[in-house]
Amino acid sequence: MKEENKAIATLEKIKSFAMTLIGAGIFSMGTTYFSEQSEYRVPRILLPVYELFGNIGLAVGMIILGAGLMYFAYRKYVQNNGKPVYMLVFSLLAIIGFYGLILSTNQKKTVTIDDLKATLEKNKEKIN
Repeated sequence: MKEENKAIATLEKIKSFAMTLIGAGIFSMGTTYFSEQSEYRVPRILLPVYELFGNIGLAVGMIILGAGLMYFAYRKYVQNNGKPVYMLVFSLLAIIGFYGLILSTNQKKTVTIDDLKATLEKNKEKIN
């Protein structure tokens, strides 16, 4: 019987790490939605919030949802005799990792007027 309890506790700890990872992703993505963007990835549960309150409501909702998931996962991990510092470090690393992913994939190239003129001249030469 104790072996089953240890196995269940281990599985619950793994589940809490997965919940933390999902919460960190939602939290990180929500903090970037305070400024207007051309595209939003809206979780279905927050679609009414986005329709009523726009991007600011979506940002606040995603921050609350992500933080709530991380807190719930932390409580579940501690209740299953996990060391709290492991979960806190994992949460921090997950948030930093998701910020890195978001910032690295949202890099937009800045185009200057000189670049545009050079591109126009190249296109004119191709046509002529």
